[in-house]
This record gives sequence, C-alpha cells and structure tokens, in this order.
Amino acid sequence: MENVDFHRNGDIKLLRISGLEREHEKNLRSNENETPMSSGIYVISGEASDEAEKTIKIEAQPRADSLLYKLDETPPAHYLLLFAIQQCCLAISTPLGTAVIVAEAVCAQDEQDIKVRILSSTMLMMGLSTFAMTTFGVRLPIFQGPSATYIIPLLAMMSLPEFSCPATFIRVDSRDNSSVLMAVVNNVTVMNQEIVFARLNAYGGSLLLAGFLHFLFGMTGLVSIITRFVGPITIVPVVTLFGIYIHTVVVSFSETNWLVAAITASTCLIFALYLSNYNTPVPFWTPGRGFHIIWQPFHQTFALLISIIIGWLISYAMTETDFLSTDPKSVSFNARTDARAGVIEEVPWFLFPYPGQFGIPSFSIGAFITFLINTVLSVLDSIADYNACAKVSKAPPPPAYSINRGIAVEGLMSMLSGSMGCGHATVSYGENIGIIGISRVASRSVFKLVGFMYIVFAVFGKVGAFFITMPYSVVGGSQIISFGILIGVILSYLRIIDLNSTRNLSIIGIALLLGMMLPYWVQKNPNAIHTGIGQLDNVILLCLSNPSFVGGFFACFMDNTVPGTKEERGVALELIAATEPHVYEENILTTGAPSADISRHFEHDMSVYRLPWIDETFRKWKITKFIPIFESKKSDV
Repeated sequence: MENVDFHRNGDIKLLRISGLEREHEKNLRSNENETPMSSGIYVISGEASDEAEKTIKIEAQPRADSLLYKLDETPPAHYLLLFAIQQCCLAISTPLGTAVIVAEAVCAQDEQDIKVRILSSTMLMMGLSTFAMTTFGVRLPIFQGPSATYIIPLLAMMSLPEFSCPATFIRVDSRDNSSVLMAVVNNVTVMNQEIVFARLNAYGGSLLLAGFLHFLFGMTGLVSIITRFVGPITIVPVVTLFGIYIHTVVVSFSETNWLVAAITASTCLIFALYLSNYNTPVPFWTPGRGFHIIWQPFHQTFALLISIIIGWLISYAMTETDFLSTDPKSVSFNARTDARAGVIEEVPWFLFPYPGQFGIPSFSIGAFITFLINTVLSVLDSIADYNACAKVSKAPPPPAYSINRGIAVEGLMSMLSGSMGCGHATVSYGENIGIIGISRVASRSVFKLVGFMYIVFAVFGKVGAFFITMPYSVVGGSQIISFGILIGVILSYLRIIDLNSTRNLSIIGIALLLGMMLPYWVQKNPNAIHTGIGQLDNVILLCLSNPSFVGGFFACFMDNTVPGTKEERGVALELIAATEPHVYEENILTTGAPSADISRHFEHDMSVYRLPWIDETFRKWKITKFIPIFESKKSDV
C-alpha cells in the first residue's frame, strides 16, 4: 500500500495486468456518474494470485478543500439541476423584497398589478445579468441580483415635498362595479398609475444614465487603474464591514422563528463540515454491475439545499398546527409557509417584461446623483467580490481585462434594468460566493443554468412565485451560513499581508472602527449636515451612512499614502496578476517562490478569464492594446 499525489482530473480505473496484455476497463466515473475528484490522494493497492496476473485498484480520496467541479467543468445533468436550484434558493426571496421597496418608492404600494410587473422584470434582469456575467463578463461563477441600496435612499427622499406620495382614494365605477385608485395632486384628481409611471420613468432614465457611466468605467479601462490602488488592505475592511452590517438583514429574517433558522443553519454545518470526511451511500444500477452502492459526498455538496428542505418542512408542520402566529402584524407570521401564498394567486401564468413597458424614460437629478454614488460604491464592491470568488474557486486573482469586462457587463445590465423600469441596478452577490466554498462546485455551467432559471421564473410567473413563498426563517438560516463564509473568505486575505507591520494593523483597525462609528453617528444625527445645498447634504449623508464606503475609502487612502513595500501591503501578487498575467503565470504558478506560497492552492491558470471564442491571432493584434476588455499580446501566455 502506498500513497501517491495525483494532481489531475484522475480517471478512476481498474487495471488488469496479465503477461504483456493490459485491458483498460471503462471509466467508473462515466459508468456510475460519480462525482469527479479534481485532486486528492490516490491509494493504490495490489494483490498477486500468481506471477502472471495482478490486479491494481486505484481509489480516489479527495482532499477536503479541493473542488469537485472546476470553472470550466460541467456536472451531469441531474447534478447540474440540483446545484442550480441550491443557488436559486439562496437569493429567491430578494426580488420580492426589492419589488416591494421599489413599489413603495414610486407610490405603488396599493397597485398589485404594478408590483407583479416590477417583480417579473427584476427576476428577468437577475437571469440575464447572471448569464451575461459568467459568459461574457468576468467569467467567474458570480450571481447577479438587485441592489436595494439603490432604492433605500429614494425612500429617504420621499420626506421631501417633491417626492412625497399624494393622498389617494378608491373610485368605484357603478356601471361595471370596477374600482380605480385615484390620487389628488395640487387639488387635481388623476389616476394613481399616472403618478407611478412618471416616477418609474424618471428613476429608470436616471438609472440608464448612471448605468452608461458604469459601462464606461469598464470599457475605458478606468477600473484597471482603480485596481492598482485597491489591495487586500482595502478589500478586507470593505467586505468585513458589509458583513458586520448585514447582520441586521439576517436578524430580520431569522427573528421570525429562531428555532427554524438555527435548525437550518446547524443542519448545513453538520453536513458540510462535521461530516465532510464521509460519503453518502447511494443505491445505483448499471447494466454491467446491476444494483450496487456508490459512495458520494452528496450531503456536503447539497448541504444548503438539504437544510432548506428540512427547514421548509418544519415550517410547514408549524404552520399546519398553528404553532406560528396567524396575525399578519406578528413577527412570526412571515415564518409561515402560507404567509405569501397570495403572491401565487396574484401573479399571472405568463409575463413578458420589455424595455419601455411603463413609458419613455425621463430624468430626475436627485435620483441620478443617488444612483451615481451607488454606482461608484458598487464598482468597489464588485472588485472585492471578484477577488473573493476567484479565491474560493481556486483561481488566480482576476486580471485587469477580466475585471473591466465584468464592470462593463454590470453597466450594460443596469442600463437595461433602467429601460425596463425596474428602479434598481444589478450587482454581484457575496452570499452565493460563500456557497461555492461549502459545495466545492465552482462550475460556470451551474450559474448559467441559474440565470436561465430566473428568466423562466420571470416569464412563467407562478413558477417563480412558488419559490418566493419560502419562509423567512429558512432564508435567515441559509444567510447565516452564506454571509459567514463570505466574511471568512475575505479575512483570509490577511495572510498575504504582513501582520507584523504596525502600519498595516493600524490602517485596518482604524478603518473598521471608522466604518462603524460614522454610520452610527449619522443614524443618531440625521440632520447634522447643513451645507445650504439640499442635494449636497444628501450626498454627504449617503456616503457617511455607508460603512463599506467609509472604511474602504480610509483604508485605500492610507494604504496608498503611508510608506510601505508591495510585499508588506500584500499587493505584489495581485498587481502582477492584474497588469502582467503572463509574468504571473510563468514566474509564480510554475515556480515555488516563497513569495508566491499561496499559488499551490490554485486549480486553474489565467486562461479561465479569456473569452473562448476569441481567436489566438486576434489577441496578437496591436489594436487589442487599446481595448481594455481584451487580453493583448503583451499579456499573452
């Protein structure tokens, strides 16, 4: 018995050696649809019945942190569907919440038809953005979804007279007994839908322009300039503060029923961590071997999906026994499985969102400034998410041309979202990155299918509405796991900086403290800023109330102004990867340089970021040097 390190997508075979003949039997993985082991320890055992014949069996024992499916690998169809459903379940509650917030911001809280159309448009944009990002954008398994940060400032602006909602009343037509919601504006009675459409078009046009600037950030290569100044010391406070402040959202979901949330989270932890060294026995049948048992890490790969199903079933039992409150005003009501059952009835079977469905986009200077600020913040968040996703996917840090493409795609999708009247942009979701770490599945095909599924949800309204009925307590339990893993992944960046440096410790510590102090102060003193210009006051308050912006801005400024070496700052590796990927791959991935100690954790090379349909000859054209989204000859590998 001997152990052999084997770092390829090893075929698990049974070899029979008889004299000079060698018969290679069929790959057991293809016969039994076994999960491939990307890397691991292979145990070779042999028995000799005589001198002429010897049987050698090679068994795969995967490493605990190796990927089951790499970026460019496609799981079998049945696995692929389950992986996609698992990712869908994590973010399915978001579009409903976002649609409700948008409806409130445009005075459509009582317009159910408009809510349904906003919901359908939101899910369509989630699907299109996710598919585009994994295919044409940064080419990492990143989920794209609506950002409530674009809408929440609009709710605050409703306190201003020009943005406040008018008084409404219901007018009943005696002829057909139909009812219409009317609004009173400047002593004039109009249909409330006219007010709603006007605001949706104003917000949509403002978002369209902000999205165009977002697109230019990527197409002009401005983002690649930003990446030169955004290193681990900036990324860590940005995402850590996001994780610290996102606890309020997790609590709002989990508090509906802490027991179900705890069971959902603990079930996922048990399957994914405590039982990570065990495989699940699965009955299987093949023509050659008949019925037999195969051993698969199902419980780890589908840990989140299993925990969601268990939590959902427990919530159903609590609902049927009326253990949970039936009062819609009660906190525990949203833990019921029938709390949002009405959505299924309200949503039609078929919906077809399209640009301009609410009218021609217009413009609002207040909304544009709000969207523009959030666009800049989302660019910084996306850079951090791209790096986090690359890390958990065992890929090198994304190069500049890949980041440029990702930001450009986000901008295009934001423009499309504005033209559809969604009222929000689409951004990368960190919680879905965390699930990659749990399931060890980084396949782009999974996220392409997720994108397609959300498009189906948008068109077939009742299908998407079913998933939206997931109890809030189950959503909270899954968020505990996903956000927790994301924060852990980001904190792991600390190991590539010098933690013995007082410079680094001071910057990170003060950035985290300021990121918690200033938003707390703004919350306590919302009227403390008085410049005499209302719009400027709103901009300053918006920046100071965002913990990631406060902490990230301070950390970025200090990291680039306080003297320190690249190795001390931890940017040597990322800077080479972003600006000179050919040097990175040749001099780091293929060498055992001590400064590149983390390279042994990569299971991909820089080619995963290339657009596959771009011909090798095209990359050598001189014009590619002037197109920041393409890899030029200089960065040729």
